[in-house]
Amino acid sequence: MENVAGTPQDRAIETVIGISKKFTSYQGMSYSAHEPPRLEPDWVSLAVEAVSEVAARDGFDRVLSLAGRDAGPWLLDVWWANLADTERRVHLPAVWCGAEYPVQALPKKRWLEMFATVGYCYDVDPESTDLPEWWQEGPSQPVELFRGAPVSSAGFGMSWTLDHEVAQFFADRWHDRGLKAEVYRTDVVPEAVLAFVHGRPEFEVVVDPSLLRDVHLRQPRWV
Repeated sequence: MENVAGTPQDRAIETVIGISKKFTSYQGMSYSAHEPPRLEPDWVSLAVEAVSEVAARDGFDRVLSLAGRDAGPWLLDVWWANLADTERRVHLPAVWCGAEYPVQALPKKRWLEMFATVGYCYDVDPESTDLPEWWQEGPSQPVELFRGAPVSSAGFGMSWTLDHEVAQFFADRWHDRGLKAEVYRTDVVPEAVLAFVHGRPEFEVVVDPSLLRDVHLRQPRWV
């Protein structure tokens, strides 16, 4: 077998692996940090070239596996124009699910643009049970959703869940980090539902927050 150590492909793989360092140290630093990490132009140029080389040879899945889940949103944005529509529908919800804080890694506006491009999509573990009957096509009726979030957000955001216990888990986690947090409830209209994500067992529903109406506290703890 040919020894490829030190080849351009080998160096490209090392660069892609290094991309993760730009994102994993940034994730979750503070709730208010909604802008992506600052990336030096020279580094971006080098990283994009490496992504292109690895993806062209081994596919975008290989790029994601090398760089790690928290770099996924940035990588997806970089390679978006090169993906076919069928690939976008697969990768978009999977990358959203993989990132611990997707809206910190990529601005909300960009997420909404990408979801609008592909239409309703989903990422579901094939072993999952108790899924909503609409998970493949999207809902046709309003859906009751819950969200555990800091009080400062008034509950508005893209990530919601069908399970109030999951929402309570996230509210408690924010509370443990020193922030007042509550579980919010809303009935979301079908056109606001962008994706159903259940790669993790969280029954997550991604929504367009601009279409949310009547968001209110489920059981107030702080206010």
